[in-house]
Amino acid sequence: MLTKILNRVRKGLRLGLASREYTVGRHRIILPPEHRLDAFQQRWKKYDSALGEIARLVLRKYPNATAIDIGANIGDSAAMICKHNDLPVLCIEGNKSFLPVLKANVSRIGPHIEIEESFIGDDRTRIAEAKIDTRNGTASITHAVGTSDTNSQTTTKRLPTIVKQRPRFAHAKLLKIDTDGFDFSIISNATDFIASARPVVFFEYYLTDLPDEEGRSLAAIDSLFELGYHRHLIYDNFGNFMVSVDSRDRFVELNSFLRSNIRNGVAIYYLDVCSFHDSDADLYAELRDLEIDSCRPVSRKAA
Repeated sequence: MLTKILNRVRKGLRLGLASREYTVGRHRIILPPEHRLDAFQQRWKKYDSALGEIARLVLRKYPNATAIDIGANIGDSAAMICKHNDLPVLCIEGNKSFLPVLKANVSRIGPHIEIEESFIGDDRTRIAEAKIDTRNGTASITHAVGTSDTNSQTTTKRLPTIVKQRPRFAHAKLLKIDTDGFDFSIISNATDFIASARPVVFFEYYLTDLPDEEGRSLAAIDSLFELGYHRHLIYDNFGNFMVSVDSRDRFVELNSFLRSNIRNGVAIYYLDVCSFHDSDADLYAELRDLEIDSCRPVSRKAA
């Protein structure tokens, strides 16, 4: 009897019956068995939630705005970007493990979402698919880039190459990046696009174990400052607003903070950064005020 039950469970997993529906913003999306978004958000209420308010503010200022989502995963970020409005989003995702669910979820979110099946990098940099680290609903290509492994290879594209083919997104006002360790390289290689479009840039600030990762992180930050991005809001990996930053030296300190956490087994392993061009200082100030107000103590009426 136990054998029959176990076989049914295994068959159910193979058929995807362990997948479940989950509401993100206004949309009911599919989570595959290994994806832990629902568990994370049940435990940490603000996890991966900032994008909804950021997109709302961007669209209010720029009524014709579009967005680009690099590292789209299964489409959960696109659903959050569209929490308040049907903002056109280009979902860029090269991991074949995510694409079937991403396509299913895009069909649920709406026709204003497009998919580009690519990894972002230099044009035609090789990616060894077998070395992509996929687990718990996320993936990293850090150790799969530029490998000499000739089996199951794919290639990357530069962001300017992609938007040239998709002119609707050539001046996207929101750029979200979440590639588990490749974000710094993407920013450094997308300066032409960022300089032209001046989007609000929301990216994961994660220090990998690669040599001179601090150098890569600060090179990306230097690029943003040189392009006129002098205002940044920092969130911890649970989605809580931490602090505003307006100098490169503060990022040096944040790097030390992250390394200390990693070495000493504390909870903060990465940050999320929301960067604003000087022309969007008003959006920066408004989002900062919203985040601060949302954390004020709730007043209680005297009994």
